[in-house]
Amino acid sequence: VRPMRVLTTATYYGSLTCAVTVAHTVRCWDFTASSKEVAVPTGLTDVVEVAVMATRRVCAVKSDHSATCWNSWDLTDIQEVDQVTHVAAAYAAACFVTTDATVTCVGSNDYGAMDVPAGLTGVTAITGTLRGMCAIAAADAVTCWGSTPTPSDLPAATAVAGSDLVGCAVVAADGSLTCWSSGSYDWSGLLSNEPTGSFSDVSMSRYSACAIRSADHTVSCWGGGGLGALDVPADLGP
Repeated sequence: VRPMRVLTTATYYGSLTCAVTVAHTVRCWDFTASSKEVAVPTGLTDVVEVAVMATRRVCAVKSDHSATCWNSWDLTDIQEVDQVTHVAAAYAAACFVTTDATVTCVGSNDYGAMDVPAGLTGVTAITGTLRGMCAIAAADAVTCWGSTPTPSDLPAATAVAGSDLVGCAVVAADGSLTCWSSGSYDWSGLLSNEPTGSFSDVSMSRYSACAIRSADHTVSCWGGGGLGALDVPADLGP
């Protein structure tokens, strides 16, 4: 893949990764492909966000609040979505925050990822898990659907992330981390080993999670350490 200078956002599933460049175009690449770089639809500009499904379907949101979704295997398979501001991807679905702060989804309803709860409004953020979605709505309330439903006692949150069967959120009141599972199993220690302190954001892979500390903007990670996921570079800095 040719150098991209600086990326604004990046997302991946499996071997396919896509990113928004500083020129607001999309670049995708696949470490299993012979050519590495994967083609995207022509004329795709003014992109602000991109999300990749496990089925290798990609959706990009543009600055005019429209979105384009395409099949990375077949660039003739294109779908357009209007009046959206943010996008997140699950296994075979993409869900968008609309301009009226509700959620709309496209794709296939594997694991219930498209079963948006009735009455969900005031949505400000959305994130995809492998088998579902989580959104932050009015009064910083977190709502998840699919295979990682929201616990009834989950406090208001400023950030949320999900993996396969686990969700984690930054509590609005004090910036602490809270994690939950759809079952009782402590997946790779994600439920029992959360770092303490105050955090501003959280992100998850299938077996591990990382969060940004509010005070010094450093990164703390926990969970399964396979493939070096917990090896935060010593010189990463704030």
